[in-house]
Amino acid sequence: PTNFVHLKPLFDGHEKPFIFRSTDVARKWIAGKYGKFDVCLTLRTAIQKPERNINLDDWYELYQEINKLGLRPVVIPDHDDVFTEGHFRQYDWDCVEEAASNLELRLATYELANKNISWACGMYTLLFFSGVDFLIFGKWDDAEVTSSRDFLTRKGPIIGTQFSWAAPDQQVIDWTERSELDRTKLIANAKDYLAA
Repeated sequence: PTNFVHLKPLFDGHEKPFIFRSTDVARKWIAGKYGKFDVCLTLRTAIQKPERNINLDDWYELYQEINKLGLRPVVIPDHDDVFTEGHFRQYDWDCVEEAASNLELRLATYELANKNISWACGMYTLLFFSGVDFLIFGKWDDAEVTSSRDFLTRKGPIIGTQFSWAAPDQQVIDWTERSELDRTKLIANAKDYLAA
């Protein structure tokens, strides 16, 4: 999945690569514990490459702005943070902690949400191949080798493009380079996506 440049020719004009689907048991369990929600936010506060992490204050403000829109958001915290410092717990957001370390429950959470907003992180790959709606931030970061312009040109997706199988305005990579993505732009771009 990190070599999207090789996947693109396979799916241009062909079947969509939606190969992941959660079980009925997982969806019922998430729905039973967390009820109905509209938006799922996926955080990145990892031990590996911490310079790629999000600013939790920014994402908490995004969470509050989503609430103001009359939508109910839930949060999947980073599994590293769940099992170590627990920085995400300093905010009063509704977290689906089980989905941080269980791929089946993560996928069920993504499927039950109408919209998903995520920072670029390993397990967010489920979004690309499950047919759910998503907005991804943080894919392009020239300060990091594996998300630099050179890397993305070689591996894909190429900066400024979307997955060839993506539904326009529903499955979206935000191509704002990380150094230019401040809180204001993050929230504005997320609101545009939620309004589409």
